[in-house]
Amino acid sequence: MSRESGENAGKVVASVIGHRILTMTITLGGLIISTAYFVIRYHPPMLVMEFVSVIGAGTVVSMILIFYLSKKRQATSKIVDWLIGLLVRISRGRWQFERLKKPAEKMLKAFHDGIDALGTRRDRLALPVSLGIIAWLFDLMIAVFVFYALRVQVSFSAVVIVYSISIAVQTIPIGIPGEVGVLDVLMATLYTLLGIPIAVSAVATLLTRIVTLWTRLLIGGITVQWLGIKSLRPSSTPD
Repeated sequence: MSRESGENAGKVVASVIGHRILTMTITLGGLIISTAYFVIRYHPPMLVMEFVSVIGAGTVVSMILIFYLSKKRQATSKIVDWLIGLLVRISRGRWQFERLKKPAEKMLKAFHDGIDALGTRRDRLALPVSLGIIAWLFDLMIAVFVFYALRVQVSFSAVVIVYSISIAVQTIPIGIPGEVGVLDVLMATLYTLLGIPIAVSAVATLLTRIVTLWTRLLIGGITVQWLGIKSLRPSSTPD
């Protein structure tokens, strides 16, 4: 993103962090509202409620950590210094601390300036928030239409719960490889616990993942290859 836009990497990181905060906030809000409705209407198993509580707490903790690091320049500076020191030790002296420190400080300053700009110009957040909610709804409707195609009636709140948990598991930085099978098992299990037959849960999960994972991987892979080819082409010079 930094190479394509020509912007400082710190500002790009700030925009990515802002997007992460927005996504986590919408996901957490959807999870809380849908869970409250489902509990009142359907009385789900305690195991589901415990899992939802753990995911919700993990999401909140992650958001607090991101907010803290975004606002505390001294804390992020210490983390960067530790990472640079680790790189210096791994390289066995081939990289010098001071040579890495200077561009890192420049990037950190741009990052915190970008975060501060997001906080002071809140009027500019109206469009991203609106588009984020619309994107969340469209993404959610994939699973809804999958069940409709299977001619299976399912509570909309149940779909929201499973979708929100699956997104939260991928968002929380706890090292779970959510895109390599774990998420598929999780989604199918949650649908089953919420009262959907296991065979239907498995098929619905598979069809949903074809759209939300494999199609995106295919399109993303082609896009990455195209961008790589573009970057290798010599830039044209005026006559």
